[in-house]
Amino acid sequence: MATEIITQETNPPPNAPDPVRLSPHAALILVDDGSPVLLDMNGDFYGISDIGALMLKHSLSQGQQAAASAIAARFGVDVGRVAADLEALLSDLETRGVILRQTAPKPRRFATLAAGMMASLLKTAFRVTRRPRSRAALALLLSRISFALFGWNATVDAWRARFPEREPSPSEAAIDPAIDESVREMAASNWLGVDCKERALSCFAMARAEGRPAALNIGIALYPLGGHCWCTTGDAVIGDDQNRYRTFIPVFQFS
Repeated sequence: MATEIITQETNPPPNAPDPVRLSPHAALILVDDGSPVLLDMNGDFYGISDIGALMLKHSLSQGQQAAASAIAARFGVDVGRVAADLEALLSDLETRGVILRQTAPKPRRFATLAAGMMASLLKTAFRVTRRPRSRAALALLLSRISFALFGWNATVDAWRARFPEREPSPSEAAIDPAIDESVREMAASNWLGVDCKERALSCFAMARAEGRPAALNIGIALYPLGGHCWCTTGDAVIGDDQNRYRTFIPVFQFS
């Protein structure tokens, strides 16, 4: 079964007077013999009709006006009617934050700043304690709060900025097993009910704090529809089942 995944990275905005682009944390997933899906990393999946997916795909590659003309010609219908339907679709997706247009307002920065305060608090706590279990407990707690209050986009953007990549010291090179074990242990007993995204972000922060080249990975399953998040450092997966991630189609990687 062929699957086409369109993201802002794989589909740059067209050279058009009215460009349409996906948000950095959204993906259009097209499956042969399956319903198209829009994925928003804030935690939503949106079902979209075949014609809606076609209109969006043309808009992403050609711009809004060219897309309306191309679809009207293909189906032999009035271009004004197609343009009106396309505008309604794009306006709805823009309101949901899934696409961006020239007319889109600048995003509010409060959520990113507030999520950054969470990450800064964790970074300060890491300087106080070197115990992996204590670090894992704090990271899981603050990531859970940050996701709940500020969403995926703001949280991940802020935490990536607060925990940049750096060169590890020789003593830090073998820290991965300790991070993996401590995050698994503390997540299993966490009363907040943390999920894969909190485990992955906690591993990401702990690994980056120790100079490890960590990345957040997002994958989807189509039948049944679902998503999964995991953290990698080098070729290793930490804080997650070593085989579970293999059942998901990779969509995003944040490093």
